[in-house]
Amino acid sequence: MTIINSLEFNQDYSCVTVSTDEYYKIYNCDPFGEFYSSSGVRTTTSGGEYSSNLSQNHQYQNQLQPTSFFKMLFSTSLTIIVPKNPTPTGGRLLKLYNLKQNLKICELSFPSRIVDVKLNRKRLCIIVESGHIYIYDLSCVRLVKVLEIEPPVRSNPSHSQSQNHRPSDPLSPPYPSSSSTSSYSFVGDLSADDKSYLVLPLSVTKSSTDLFNKDRKSSNPGSSSPSTPRLAPVDDNLSRIIEFTHKSKNLDLQPSQLTTVEDLNKHSNGWVLVYDTIHLRPKLIYKAHDSSIAKISISNDASKIATASSKGTIIRTCTLSTGASEDDDEEDMVMDESLKRLRISHFTNLRRGHNLTKVTCLSFSLDNNVLGCASDSGTIHFFKLDEPDSLSDPSLDDDSSTEGMAKSSDDLNDNLASLLIEEQQKEQQEQQQRQQHQQQQQSQHLQQDSSQSMDHTVSHSYFHNLKNMSLLNNTYTKSILKKLPYKGYLENLWEPPRRSFAYVKIPEPEGSKVEIGFVSSMQVVLASYSTGEFYHYQLPNREREREEAILVSEYKLT
Repeated sequence: MTIINSLEFNQDYSCVTVSTDEYYKIYNCDPFGEFYSSSGVRTTTSGGEYSSNLSQNHQYQNQLQPTSFFKMLFSTSLTIIVPKNPTPTGGRLLKLYNLKQNLKICELSFPSRIVDVKLNRKRLCIIVESGHIYIYDLSCVRLVKVLEIEPPVRSNPSHSQSQNHRPSDPLSPPYPSSSSTSSYSFVGDLSADDKSYLVLPLSVTKSSTDLFNKDRKSSNPGSSSPSTPRLAPVDDNLSRIIEFTHKSKNLDLQPSQLTTVEDLNKHSNGWVLVYDTIHLRPKLIYKAHDSSIAKISISNDASKIATASSKGTIIRTCTLSTGASEDDDEEDMVMDESLKRLRISHFTNLRRGHNLTKVTCLSFSLDNNVLGCASDSGTIHFFKLDEPDSLSDPSLDDDSSTEGMAKSSDDLNDNLASLLIEEQQKEQQEQQQRQQHQQQQQSQHLQQDSSQSMDHTVSHSYFHNLKNMSLLNNTYTKSILKKLPYKGYLENLWEPPRRSFAYVKIPEPEGSKVEIGFVSSMQVVLASYSTGEFYHYQLPNREREREEAILVSEYKLT
């Protein structure tokens, strides 16, 4: 069986690239077909027979080409190739190719193994094993910045840890792990548009991370090259770019204080950093979760960011906006649009599930109306984002749950709510019996009878519309909550997060990793690392019923 080292959809989801120990290929998504192969061998799929004129004159024709990464820029002929080398010094070379002209543009060598590659039309970001992000100006392939971060961690240990929540053999991997690069997990994403926002967990930064270009020599600010990024003034006051959302209101930090990255990381690993790779400065810092962040995805137009914590139960999306607000000073009002503050207009909470798992893929549709989420659970969830949502900050805390709990938070909420309702009903019944006894003895008090009838009507309406009322404001409820060790669950008892409108159960081994792409908002394509299968699904178009997507076609990538 051919082992896949990397799978990736290009930025417009028109193609999917495949890297293996034998070759690298490009497949067209709709209609499905092989567009390019390094082996130059014509292949036949169930969708028809395809061949590429590009492969006929390729210098590596009919030779094995072990490849760790193979990426293409949108639907252009510009590709990134990272050859796989089993030697200790291997995996450090990156090649830029023009496949249409069979032209090698340049080669880049790095001091340690390449872990991941991100690119768009303006920027090329290479993440290496030693803990550095090399940012290049892609127009001239010139290094403009090196960000020092914490070294990427191996994904296999965390993956096996998530397997402990399911009855499986921890010694046997759920899917083949073939390459040393695939065993590393880099959490972060680069927007596909010209804004070129690099989104990272703030926890990966270190005290030596040069976020504000203190080391001006390395940034070469005196260069007369037109591609030299403009450098913002050095500003150690991070409060200017921090969005203090509901998730960070409980911190003993105030927006007016001089806050350091170390201060934020001491409180939580759930802070997110949006870094502007064009102007080489941080654009926004906000808190998305309480626990560490396991997956980040930014939409192609850089208008939305989706994050998943290590718990994997809640996905949060935030909508970004730029422009002046009431608290902006005059300098912010007149500055260049690209240098204005980046703000969060609202959050959306999405419920993936109740069981702890590792989220392996988050993907936005091109119109940002649908978010796909894949995890080790084996179910791919799809959420609608186009519906209006509350403009308030996120209040649901997915990180308050513990692994030792026998029930999910929703089940616990329902049980506690039922308990409270039953107690109140008993109290109401006893009170009504006493009132009826008093009515028999004092039948002459007609005003009291009218008042009791009104109380009965109000009580019936209260329990009938309980979910639309504030249960926690009741004095009786508050007295019980003070005695509950898990009272935090009831803070959002009747404010559940949005659930998926569609899901997919792919016929894959347990824990298989897949990549998600979108042909349109209602048509999704999946590529599997484990089996090399390519799935095409039609999503349901109903508004309120959660349905399973319909399999349209299935093909082989290997």
